[in-house]
Amino acid sequence: APQRESKIARGTEDGVEQVVAGDRELPQLSPHDDGVRRFIALVDECYDRRIPLYVEAQVAMDELYTEGYLSFAFRRTLSRLQEMQLERFTER
Repeated sequence: APQRESKIARGTEDGVEQVVAGDRELPQLSPHDDGVRRFIALVDECYDRRIPLYVEAQVAMDELYTEGYLSFAFRRTLSRLQEMQLERFTER
């Protein structure tokens, strides 16, 4: 079978490297998925470094992850994403 070109998911183990901005596919988040932890880590890293992160999703942001043991952390993540959209975010 021919090999399909795909987008590479990056994780916290990749360290902090400059990456070319571009589209990344965010898989559907589920209560039992490691993807939720990775997404939270990405947002935290961008937030701490004052790097705005813009996310486009097929559902409202508050519908991406609605239940599971990371609900509190994900609410914080949503709050940080909202703050990143403000012009003053990069001014600090």
